Amino acid sequence: MSWAPSLPAAAASRRERLRRERTAAQLRRHARLEAEVAEQLEPLLGPAGRPVGDAAMALWRRRRVDAYLALPPWRRAWRTWVSWGWAQRALVVLAVAALWTVVCLPLRMLGLAGLEASQAGVAVLAAAAPVAALVPARRRGRFAAPLPPGAAPPWRGSRSAVLALRLGAAAAAVAVATVAALATLGPGSPQAPPQGRVTPAHRVADAAATRDAVARACGAAPSRVAPAGEDRWTAALPGGGTATVAIVPGAGFDDGGARARVVAGPPGCALP
Repeated sequence: MSWAPSLPAAAASRRERLRRERTAAQLRRHARLEAEVAEQLEPLLGPAGRPVGDAAMALWRRRRVDAYLALPPWRRAWRTWVSWGWAQRALVVLAVAALWTVVCLPLRMLGLAGLEASQAGVAVLAAAAPVAALVPARRRGRFAAPLPPGAAPPWRGSRSAVLALRLGAAAAAVAVATVAALATLGPGSPQAPPQGRVTPAHRVADAAATRDAVARACGAAPSRVAPAGEDRWTAALPGGGTATVAIVPGAGFDDGGARARVVAGPPGCALP
């Protein structure tokens, strides 16, 4: 137990190290922004408006940076967007398209989204990439547009920032709760408990495969499908009669006709 007294000291040392790293990162960011101010705004200063002396010029640059950091993050994001070239903008939109597929994966596993939603989102974002690359057409610096006059504290840590953080956390909690409720009670959970399937996504995929198999074998889409045992589903046909469908073990969600086959049904159905 000789290491126990050193735990508070180790925690304090770690907090101090993290504080120093955050401070160093903020200083580096300030230096980069001040370099942008010097590049974009200093050439526009005339002899009458230019601060006299290095200290006055450094203070002028620092005030421009402080005014920029006092803006809300969405306004800073827009200034950053217009400072990028067309290639950077297109790459960002394509990255969002890749992220969309990652977001859709858990929704597909829960039976709340299909492959079509993922494909449609990627197609829309890929088509929007050239448009986003050219809007706005002219590249401008982050400090080219006028900044609000006067000194203001940084937006981070302000009341607006705290309110936005709380609203974002509340929205995320509501979204998680909604997804959880839909996964438990929504489109993937039939009234009867499933046999042989453990997630709503399995049941949604099995029901879709059952409908497809019955439509191919019997020539008509079933009016209702329901689980009927271990890897078995029943389908009620519009003209009367019931077909029994077997789910093929090990088939993937997107295997289509390989997932199910009709093993019993009325005379009009083509049985294997």
